Amino acid sequence: MEPTAKPKVSVLRVELETLQAKLALAEANAQIASEEAALLESLYRWEAPNRLFKERSRGYYVGISLIAVLVIAFGALAREILLIFVTIAVLVLLYVSSTVKPRIIQHEITNKGIRSGSQLYTWKNILGFWTSRRDGQLLLIVDLVQTFTPNRVILLMGSGDPRTIVKTLIRHSAYLNQKQASVDIVNVFTVGEYLPITAWVEKQVEKQVEKRVEK
Repeated sequence: MEPTAKPKVSVLRVELETLQAKLALAEANAQIASEEAALLESLYRWEAPNRLFKERSRGYYVGISLIAVLVIAFGALAREILLIFVTIAVLVLLYVSSTVKPRIIQHEITNKGIRSGSQLYTWKNILGFWTSRRDGQLLLIVDLVQTFTPNRVILLMGSGDPRTIVKTLIRHSAYLNQKQASVDIVNVFTVGEYLPITAWVEKQVEKQVEKRVEK
């Protein structure tokens, strides 16, 4: 009887694990459905430009134009047509971004996620967030799951209170440290200087957040 009993125990174990997996999936789906069915509740909102903007001096444009002319001349001699087009495109982009003032849009933290303009990023699609400073302006960087392209959203804090924004967000998502945020030399030029959570919350709150992230 013993040789036949072992396979039965093994089958029962597999069936139990399968049942537990189905139960966990059902609970997760029920929680998602409950969150989606809940009414949208605003937790905090603020207004900010939709992109960074910094007025440049005439000398800046002269310097950039000279560099562009040299690059284009090199591209013409080397017959690098792509390099010429890219240089012209970058020159136009720099000019537009420094002369055309950005639009003011509304950002909002809700019980379902972060809304920027008409786009809502739900909590289940947010990996975490962090803050930085560039050109004297405070930025909120939200990292999304890989299914989003791009999977990083940069929001200016504008009229918002940074402490309130961070303290509201850490109730729903993790504040990423410098390593988790993958801050390197390239990122410094695009999003600026990384700001740790201690810039906005007390040490006691920071320890609570770290414990929640570890779990």
